Amino acid sequence: MANLTCLYQSFHLDNDCLEFFVNRKKESISAAFNPSDFDLSNKQSLRIGFDETDYFSGKIREVRIYNRAINVGDVKSIVSRKVYNEQSK
Repeated sequence: MANLTCLYQSFHLDNDCLEFFVNRKKESISAAFNPSDFDLSNKQSLRIGFDETDYFSGKIREVRIYNRAINVGDVKSIVSRKVYNEQSK
């Protein structure tokens, strides 16, 4: 069986920038923008792993969607619990 790599990816809107984290480490941050300039409301279903021309080929074990902003401390706590739980199995 091949070695599988698990990644915890998250995006956070912090003030006027979008931050991208992989396994608790900030990988990038966008330029400042006004979130109200981007109306993302639509009547389409949410599709995870798809974009306009391609799709994710693999397995997604867990997806979390929050109805509130979570902060960096929340992410670190979630990832720490996930890593601990996986290692203790």
